[in-house]
Amino acid sequence: MPFLRVLVGIMLAAFGLVGIAPPVEAAGSCTAALTLTVQPGGAGAPGAEHLAVASDIPHGPFRVGLPLYPGATQLGHIIGRPVFDYPLNQYLQMAVAEYQTPASEVTVMHWYRSAFTSCGWKASGSMTTNASVLDIGSDFTASNNPNLTVEMSYGLAPSGATYIAYAVEDVTYPPRPARSYLHGPFRRVRIALQHNSPEGAQKRYVSRITIADRTAISRLVTAVNAIRDYHTAPFTCFGGLMRTGPAWLTFVRPDSSAVHAFDEGPGACLGLAVNDTRWLIDPGLVWKMITTDVHAATGRG
Repeated sequence: MPFLRVLVGIMLAAFGLVGIAPPVEAAGSCTAALTLTVQPGGAGAPGAEHLAVASDIPHGPFRVGLPLYPGATQLGHIIGRPVFDYPLNQYLQMAVAEYQTPASEVTVMHWYRSAFTSCGWKASGSMTTNASVLDIGSDFTASNNPNLTVEMSYGLAPSGATYIAYAVEDVTYPPRPARSYLHGPFRRVRIALQHNSPEGAQKRYVSRITIADRTAISRLVTAVNAIRDYHTAPFTCFGGLMRTGPAWLTFVRPDSSAVHAFDEGPGACLGLAVNDTRWLIDPGLVWKMITTDVHAATGRG
C-alpha cells in the first residue's frame, strides 16, 4: 500500500532559500558546486506549500551539496515544474532550483548521470511528460540515505539553451521511543492474525497460534527491535483491502507479565504498535515472520 503521491500539473511559484548555515551534506567524496537548503514542508510544489508539517519532524532545515553543470547560470524565477510528484507525507522536506546552459540537452543529461554517480548517488527512476517545458528527467537517490532523492529535469529553452531543474525531497522520521522496544526474556508469543475477504466483514476469520520455540521467539523480538523508523503523524495512502491483517501479538515473560503489540502490515502506510507506541514502520521482515509462522502452523497466512 504505497503513499499517495501528488502529480504536479501547474506552474510553480518561485522558491527562495533561507539563509541558515547548518553543515553541508556533500554527495560522496566529490566537490559539490551547488548547495540547496532543504526545508520542512513542500515549498516549491503546487499546493504542497500548504502541506502540514509533523510536529516531531527531526531534521529541520539542512543543506545538500549537489553537482552543477559547469558554467550553468541560475534562472531568476521558476519557469517549469521541477517537482515531478511528491508524497503526502508530513515528514517531507524539499528544495528546488532551476538553471540554464547553452550546452545541448543530451550532453547535459549524460554529464549529470555521470556526476551524480561519481558523487555517491544511484539512478532510481526517470520520467517524460508533455505537460511542462521540463519534459524529461531522472531520479537519483543518496547511497547512504534511501529517503533522500533528487529529481533532475531538463527542457529546451526558446533560445536553444537547456533548462536544468533540481527538486530535492527528503523524508526523515523521528527516532523510535525507548518504550517501543521489547525487553525479555519471553517464554512464548501468542499471535492472532485476521484474514479478510472481498465479500466483506462476514467472511473474515482469525487464526491463532502460540510460539514456544526460543529460537523463533528470539528471531521475532530481534526483528521488532531492529526497526528504525517511527512516526506519529498520519499519512495519506491508497490501496485496496489486504488479504491478511491486522495481527495481534502478546509476548509473555516467565513471570507471566506480557507486552502487547498490534501490526497492521508492512510499510509506512500501515505500521506496528508496541506498548501502545505507534507507529513503527516495518519494512516487511516482521510481517513476513508473522504470516510465515501462522501459515506453518495452520496452513493459512
